[in-house]
Amino acid sequence: MSIQVRQSIASAGGRHPPPALGSRAAANDLLSIEAAPQHAGPALKITLFSEADVIPLAENHERGASRLVRELLAAHSPCRREAVVRERLDDMGFEWLAYLTLARNGDEGARCACLTSYAHVDWMRHYLEERYYEVDPRYLNLRRSSLPVVWDIADVEERVAQMPPSPRARRFVRELADSGIGSGILQRVASPGSGHGDSAVVSLGSAESNRRWIEDRVLGDALALGLSLHDFLSQHTRLPSAACDEPSHDAPGGTGLSAMQHAVLSHVVHGLTDREIALKLTVSSHTVDYHLRQLRHRFAVRNRVQLVAAAARFVADR
Repeated sequence: MSIQVRQSIASAGGRHPPPALGSRAAANDLLSIEAAPQHAGPALKITLFSEADVIPLAENHERGASRLVRELLAAHSPCRREAVVRERLDDMGFEWLAYLTLARNGDEGARCACLTSYAHVDWMRHYLEERYYEVDPRYLNLRRSSLPVVWDIADVEERVAQMPPSPRARRFVRELADSGIGSGILQRVASPGSGHGDSAVVSLGSAESNRRWIEDRVLGDALALGLSLHDFLSQHTRLPSAACDEPSHDAPGGTGLSAMQHAVLSHVVHGLTDREIALKLTVSSHTVDYHLRQLRHRFAVRNRVQLVAAAARFVADR
């Protein structure tokens, strides 16, 4: 087997990992959609959420928590939490991180929730819409083992070539390469106290096309990051439910925009560049770009000038 699998420090938990890391970008940070299945059976219900939708619990117990969990608990804003996680990703050399949970709901099928704040959103959307997890050898391998999967494009191409001929699998490999994600780590973690079949996946991605850069130190740090992020989200916060529909957590005033989107929009109206906005909000340029794309979609505009004009009308109408 060419896809590298190493001994995991994560809990095994659940037989089946979440089936995908993606969905359609939308106007609000929190979004629920149904992915049309390629085969008979219930549709997969997807909830996308960002750090702005994460609600820390009133009582957080830090005893026994990792250093990263303590830092996230001490961060009193979504912007600060994003800065903490982004710093860890940058130190390790990863550009993207996706976190996804899955809850199985009997005959109604599976429902999942995905954190998009650090993810490659365009690829997430396409991955889910095409249901590539059905032919993705990385996820097929993760279903059979609790071990983390360290991969690069050459590994995936080789594994797909060993599978029964499938035009969709070959298309998946081509489009994965076109996405700009060249290597990474997939880790499955258990949801404490969850029922049978409930689990979570952490996926870290890099533009590097060869996995040789992922040394043991990087792997260890990546697994520790995944476990700590999962601990924080599953034990110390209330997430958008993967088992029921919930409304978006808007900023005060019920505008339909998150607090982060309001902040980004305000800075755009005042003429700040993406870099300046990122510095003001202590987030990465990736995060600013993500929210700007969502805002353009929200206001049905194509560029920054149109967005500023639409924002001015939006404020006037309030």
